[in-house]
Amino acid sequence: MTKFVTILILFLLFKMPLFAQDKGDSTETITEFKNQGEQENYWAIQLFKKEYKEHYFLVFKDRILISGDAFVFTGDSLFVNNSSAEMKAVFSNGLLYPALIGGNRITDIEELKFVEKSEKRRRFRFLLYQKWLSNPTVCFFELTNMNATQATDLSEFIRGATLTFFKRGWIMI
Repeated sequence: MTKFVTILILFLLFKMPLFAQDKGDSTETITEFKNQGEQENYWAIQLFKKEYKEHYFLVFKDRILISGDAFVFTGDSLFVNNSSAEMKAVFSNGLLYPALIGGNRITDIEELKFVEKSEKRRRFRFLLYQKWLSNPTVCFFELTNMNATQATDLSEFIRGATLTFFKRGWIMI
């Protein structure tokens, strides 16, 4: 019996390095990047390709107090820095709120036009800062407006939009 266990342990020890080198999807190409921005855009494309699942999120229905960059959702505060008036409408309309995203400060919201597939869906990313975590988390979301056309501007798009995807990406170091 001990001979069998010894052989099994040796087999597993020699087999493990082979498992560690398995890259999984052999069709995925590894690319060299000119800068950090290109690499993060590549990761964003991969995130939407591999982890996208459409889900219609509820809109925050209670009262939202707004004071400059601060949004207060029934006691939970959210500070949205460095964003346009159009993007602040995402928060004032209750599409994104603290209980959903789990943080208290958002910066650098940007639309990801290179990932969009339809004029009815727009995809974005932002940096989320959380209490007791020094580095921000890159988060992604998608808004869907079934009445949008190519001529629809961002503020009109957001007015009629619903949140159909939200995902935390990675922590920036």
